[in-house]
Amino acid sequence: MILVGASCLGLSFCGSLSSSPNAFSISESHTDINVNLVNGVAIRILNSAATAEITELDLSTTAAPTGTFVTDNFKVEVSTANKTGYKLYMNSSYQNPSTSTYTTDLVNQTNTSYTIPTVAAAVSKTDLSTAAPGTTNANKWAYSLDDATYSPVPANSVQTQIGSHDTPTAGTKTPVYIGMNVNVEKPSGAYKNQLTFSAVGNPIPTDYTLYFEPGGTGVSGLPETMTASEVSASHAFTIPSPAPTRSGYNFTGYSDGASTYQPGDTITVNGDIDYTGTATLTAQWDQLYTVTISNTKTTSSAASVTMPKNGSATVNVTPNAGFYLASATCPQGYTCSVNSGTSVTTQQTLTITNNNTASGGTANVKGVTRFWAISTMQEMTTDICNSLYTPSNVTGSSVNPITNATAYEVVTGDNQPYVAQHTLRDVRDNNNYTVKKLADGNCWMTSNLKYSLSANSTRVGVNHSTNQTFEFNTGSACSGNENCIMNGNTVMTEHYDGYYYSWYAATAGTGTSSMTSSDATGSICPQGWRLPANYTSSTAKSYGALTQTYLGFSGNTHGNFTVTMGGSPLGFALPGIYMNGSFSRGGTHSYYWSSTANATTTSYEMCLNVEDTYPQCGTHPKYEGGSVRCVNI
Repeated sequence: MILVGASCLGLSFCGSLSSSPNAFSISESHTDINVNLVNGVAIRILNSAATAEITELDLSTTAAPTGTFVTDNFKVEVSTANKTGYKLYMNSSYQNPSTSTYTTDLVNQTNTSYTIPTVAAAVSKTDLSTAAPGTTNANKWAYSLDDATYSPVPANSVQTQIGSHDTPTAGTKTPVYIGMNVNVEKPSGAYKNQLTFSAVGNPIPTDYTLYFEPGGTGVSGLPETMTASEVSASHAFTIPSPAPTRSGYNFTGYSDGASTYQPGDTITVNGDIDYTGTATLTAQWDQLYTVTISNTKTTSSAASVTMPKNGSATVNVTPNAGFYLASATCPQGYTCSVNSGTSVTTQQTLTITNNNTASGGTANVKGVTRFWAISTMQEMTTDICNSLYTPSNVTGSSVNPITNATAYEVVTGDNQPYVAQHTLRDVRDNNNYTVKKLADGNCWMTSNLKYSLSANSTRVGVNHSTNQTFEFNTGSACSGNENCIMNGNTVMTEHYDGYYYSWYAATAGTGTSSMTSSDATGSICPQGWRLPANYTSSTAKSYGALTQTYLGFSGNTHGNFTVTMGGSPLGFALPGIYMNGSFSRGGTHSYYWSSTANATTTSYEMCLNVEDTYPQCGTHPKYEGGSVRCVNI
């Protein structure tokens, strides 16, 4: 705020000139002085004793030929309540009556062409008072603030500061001296000028304050009150970071009632007539609603997500191994979407959107076994098999077969009489096989392999995980021939199941006559499948483990074939054996090759007859024709 007061002082110099210096006389001329009070600044011009106001200052002297110095003074008094005080300025404000132009000269009132100029530069009182006629400072006038150094009178357009005060005052007085050197070179007469004094209030700093309100309970990190003092009509505050926090809420910004601000933004606070400026920012909050993620055969990156009304949140969901993402169902008032849709096996981004709902809930994310989503033997994996519950070891009519994923939803855990089964195609020859998850925890073919080998580079699953090529030679009786093809498809009837293979063929040539105890590394099972081993361990993928589960033993102990091994869900057949150049024992016996060698000439097999089961027999030569069942790797 700028406070201004102004007063004018008339200056007169009157005299007459003749050949005698005593002829110089003084007369008075008067001019009014105006005193203005503007917004708390008062200015008065007082006499030298500060006892009375004056409107003019008269300098009277008798000019000598060698020069006469005359001086007088007055006091400029300023009073103000302005909290920062004032500055006092002076300038000449006289206009030459003939030219109407402002001048710093003392102008003769009879003949305006006669003037007494002000000094050109600051000069000491001594030099001014002793200036001889014809010298620089002769017939000049000037002003001084200390009666020691006299300065040029400032022009109307140039205000010169002559005083100041930095606090409120009831009357600070600034003395001003007017000095003049005259001689008889100047014509007699009345000479006149006028000075204007202006008191200008110093700018007032405004105190600015920015307050922060929490906008609720339980708020942490709210900024402290910010203050500033500035000589300005406004001040810009930068809102501090970081944003405050509040459990269960999302910070949306600060509001002053008209606009919303974020940390890092600036807000301008304006001052008022009382030299203060305030603003209040209130933290704004959106309540967050929690959606819990319920995973069924899936895994999520977070147990729950939060969002405000009409907000959204994302969470990564991944089907468990062997499962695919079947569905993601949101609570009422929410929408669930998956970036790649369902029926996928890889990690997906689940977006949960609140549709203007003031409540939370549970999102159910569900994975479904891929067992019924595959169609070929070669797609089968350990993970897919493990995605199925392991049934109890019931057999016969107690078994409840499940043939599709929808029906499988009734199964809630292991050791129930529900057996998952599915028909899968072998892509090598398009033969179909029934596959079941059995009580030993493995997936088995429940029909015998009927893959027809040829003599020329037949593609078979040598190492279980990739298809490779193995050549078989044809042999009429296969007697002792490691590479003979042994398949009896020409004699299969409805009572028999699958083809006959020598052990060499069953192991795709990885089994040899030199092996006496170890396991062959390959088989003619489809990719992803293998020959069972013949270990007695109940944890191996073996015939021993299978019989241990269903019959309670894994060695060569007699067991009931008809009820257990031949019935549901195992379904082992009795196709007999090919030996000595002919087929034998069909309908009464069967011999299922394992991957395990027994001696140079024999290998282990599971032997069955109409009454008994021998899970670890090993009496038949490797070149004879037995049956093949495959288990998942």
